[in-house]
Amino acid sequence: MIEFTLAPILEFVLRARGWQVPDRLAALAAMLPAVPCAGVEFPLAGDLAMDLQQRLKIPADLARLEAMAAQARSDTAAPAAFPRQALSRLCEFLRGDSRYTEVWLELDAKPAAGIFPLSVFLRLAKLSSQAQQEAIEDAAAVLDLALPDAGRTAVARSLGACPPGAAVTHVGFMLGRPGQPLRLVIERVPFDGMADYLARAGWPGDAQAAQRQVDWLFTHADRIRLALAVSDGLRDELGFECFVGRENGSDPRFACLLDLLMRQGYCSPEARRRVLAWPAPLTPVSVTEAWPTPLMLDALIRGGNALGWLDCRISHIKLSTDRNRPAKAYLGFVDAWESISHRDDGAILHAPAAAPRRPVHDATRGAMQFLLASRGQGGWWHDYDKFFGTVSDEWVSAYAAHALAETGDPEALRAARRTWDLLERRVRGGWGWNHVQPADADSTLWVLLLAARLGKLESKPAREGEAFIRAHMSRAGGVCTYNREHCADWTPGRHYCAGWFEAHACVTAAVAAYAPLREPALNYLRQTQLDDGAWQGYWWLSPYYTTCHAAEALALGGMDQDRARIARAAAWAGRQVQAAVALNAFESALALRLLALDEPGGVAERLLGRLLSAQGSDGSWESSAWLEFPNSAGGRELCSDGLRTLTTATVLRSLVRLCAATTPG
Repeated sequence: MIEFTLAPILEFVLRARGWQVPDRLAALAAMLPAVPCAGVEFPLAGDLAMDLQQRLKIPADLARLEAMAAQARSDTAAPAAFPRQALSRLCEFLRGDSRYTEVWLELDAKPAAGIFPLSVFLRLAKLSSQAQQEAIEDAAAVLDLALPDAGRTAVARSLGACPPGAAVTHVGFMLGRPGQPLRLVIERVPFDGMADYLARAGWPGDAQAAQRQVDWLFTHADRIRLALAVSDGLRDELGFECFVGRENGSDPRFACLLDLLMRQGYCSPEARRRVLAWPAPLTPVSVTEAWPTPLMLDALIRGGNALGWLDCRISHIKLSTDRNRPAKAYLGFVDAWESISHRDDGAILHAPAAAPRRPVHDATRGAMQFLLASRGQGGWWHDYDKFFGTVSDEWVSAYAAHALAETGDPEALRAARRTWDLLERRVRGGWGWNHVQPADADSTLWVLLLAARLGKLESKPAREGEAFIRAHMSRAGGVCTYNREHCADWTPGRHYCAGWFEAHACVTAAVAAYAPLREPALNYLRQTQLDDGAWQGYWWLSPYYTTCHAAEALALGGMDQDRARIARAAAWAGRQVQAAVALNAFESALALRLLALDEPGGVAERLLGRLLSAQGSDGSWESSAWLEFPNSAGGRELCSDGLRTLTTATVLRSLVRLCAATTPG
């Protein structure tokens, strides 16, 4: 029986993308099994050949790899250097060995003379450093790779140097490279610990220069893996594997990372265009040619009531400390299956089961620790993912960092300063939902409030931000979220909802907390309070956000004329609580702050008790910061903080203020 190969699947995907299929690439794909999880290493500059990669799950896909190795033994067209025996031994070795979870095969388009261009990467399970060392040496022996004593020492030192939470996750055996070096891939090294890790690992390069390069990449990268090369000791080459967004999908924010690389000469405009055009699903009804035969057979074997497609993704972008090595984008595709009757559109992540009620100070500490732990590797927070299909990082990070800065805790302040360092690199007049979207007044305001907490208002980015908000303020003092001209310049041709360009009470209420712009914003708020004492926002499903910030801003203004307005807002919140209206955690935290302005303590105490009892064991509160997006089609889209960032940050701010109000002196 002839075993199908990867070639028809790869060629199908490349043609669907309008790409030519190089003869060399097709020949390489013909040596790999028909497992539809593969991709190419696409150079971002120059006219270089694309290498080929394929992922095989252990043990599910090993039979196909074994069949390909057996077929190669009887195939006279197979290269003489094809490592048949090595691959067969590898499959036998990996089957049933829980130390390894995946195997990646990489074939080089430009092999060294007389060497078959194969590299084998193994993904390691979570193991101790000693167990990982043994797993690496055992796999090297199976592949007939001679690892000198200096190499063993380098591997051991690299493993042992990993800080808490970091680990070597992949090991690569570069069988087709001169000297057959190893690759060690290290994940989750903290953004400010790269130089320290490299020094402890004994890396011979300039660790501080590497730290600066990593920090520069974190401007737009969410995660960065280090790739060390080992032969007779650690080599001075070092790779940076940069990821954006979730591991199982492509994120529009890759465009920002590619723009960063273009400015430094790592990427050409044409390469950027081709990379960003890669992500998209391929389905049997969306393509013009026949579905590949191997995939049709897989579908028949799988059976059942299911839909199948190929999901084309950007995996990551890799740079090297050696500028002679081109930066590469790793562009892949994977088969995806979905039950027709059991689709999962992405549920909100719920907070863990509530822990026993904690005292206020302990609950505050728990919320702070949750926010610190939920940052990404580079220092960004990410949450919400349904606004133009892309997650928020700038707005969410500014909001969370401001909440941490309010605590005054040294660790929290360090995190807040890191956020400011990242945000000031991204200023474009102001800041936005993320760097893909136009800057907006609301996001910019939260960055300015963070800057005020950190004493950065005299910085150039902060001055730009203040001018940006002034350009969004009407004569009546109302602040719109978006400026029509700015949106047109940033995203030409895109249609926006007309309401986005009108003054919004929720944005104006937040702006009124910023002293230099307070008075005109308060004038607008005085005119827009509803008869029942609340203010209705534009972006928020609930009026609590707008009402709380408006009333607090009026209190900051200190005008006697506003006391009645503040009392009406607090009374509105009190009536909601006393009427047993079910408030979620986000609303409860904001109601607490309203009640603290002008309401007796009994109602607030009951509300606080319910809020403390709802805190999860990890320090968070269940997602409840619901946004409502009016779109250009006349509809409204609901979206909440699925990762609980905004909800927990909002509760933290309320608890911090409560602690401050009850602390003597």
